[in-house]
Amino acid sequence: MRKEAERKTKLAELTEEIKFDEENEERNSLDKIKAIIEDKIKEFDDEQENAENPEEEVADYATRREEVDTKMKEQLEKDAAFLESFVEGIKGEDSLNPRVVVVEAINTDISAEFVHIKILEKIKNHMQHRENLIEREQAQVLKPSEVKHYEASFTYRHSKFGRSSPLSPFNPCKTKDFAVLYRERIYFLGNKAEQIKFLLEPSKYTKGKEPVPLDIEYRPTASVIGLPASGKSALASIISQKTGMVHLKPEDVIEFFITKESFFSEKLRLRIKQQGSELDDSTLIDMLSMRIQFKDCLERGWVLDGFPQNRTQAI
Repeated sequence: MRKEAERKTKLAELTEEIKFDEENEERNSLDKIKAIIEDKIKEFDDEQENAENPEEEVADYATRREEVDTKMKEQLEKDAAFLESFVEGIKGEDSLNPRVVVVEAINTDISAEFVHIKILEKIKNHMQHRENLIEREQAQVLKPSEVKHYEASFTYRHSKFGRSSPLSPFNPCKTKDFAVLYRERIYFLGNKAEQIKFLLEPSKYTKGKEPVPLDIEYRPTASVIGLPASGKSALASIISQKTGMVHLKPEDVIEFFITKESFFSEKLRLRIKQQGSELDDSTLIDMLSMRIQFKDCLERGWVLDGFPQNRTQAI
């Protein structure tokens, strides 16, 4: 109905335009008017038909859409490749201690709350230790083979903690396997876990921390006791190997003093001949007290293996 009404309106307009020739005031012939009207109406119908059936335009749209999709996919692949190379670059060579925290891909098919928790977990160390962002850049891990070169230089020196770890200054284990260079000072950490903690907050363990005075003698001491065949000697041997402490067995101490040429050793040999193989507790304690005053025990400390054996020896 709408199309028919538009067609009638168009026909009335054309009839009005060509009805008279105003200059000559001559009426156009009916055939001429009819021909002109038919041509105009045909053009009008063609325009309406093209507007209602835009098949060519639809085909052009589909082609353009396919071209745009192809370009977008190519651009997406380029962006993904660039992003991957960019992430590898900002991470740096040390994957355990990247220069910049990078949040890897997270499965977003789950709830937004869970994604938020995962992101916070990824950047926890970065945000919790934010005050040490600049200080962390000053800390550098040293390989064991590099430590001797830094020690020999005139620029870098040992820290105020010396060979001790700033996280555990009284730990008898001394090692150079986990050294860190921080503000031109070399710090020796006790193990990998201490090294990681120090790298996260280097200023926390150095600023305002007083080292152990060098004039204070500190030597570790320990005693391993237990039931027979419970592994006392094995444990004492491990402690000695790990810490450098002198491994002392009562029988070894007795043999040591018996074989020495001294007045005490002569009295000891005579007492053993008189009393047999058994020694009283006071004599054994005297020997151990003398042994721990030797230079090796004073410098490295000592660990007793299977002593004391009773209440009297302990007191």
